[in-house]
Amino acid sequence: MSLLTGEPRSATITAASHSIAYEIRKEHLSELLAARPELAEEISRVVAGRVLRNKEKLESTPIEEVDAEKRTVAGQIMGKMKAFFGF
Repeated sequence: MSLLTGEPRSATITAASHSIAYEIRKEHLSELLAARPELAEEISRVVAGRVLRNKEKLESTPIEEVDAEKRTVAGQIMGKMKAFFGF
């Protein structure tokens, strides 16, 4: 989320085994999203689903409400992405 919206990171990961990590920076994504804006929309929908899952809303909420909430959260994320990347 931090990479996509500029918000402070909310998680830390620890590798369970030897790993190779790549750093993806704002400027890397900015060029890609400028060329393919539909990717930003898809990413915002995927992230919205994960945000809702993390809030455990998906388990006890009717599917119609989940879809509506997902669209709302995706719209909020997309707005933050547009502001952060300037598109």
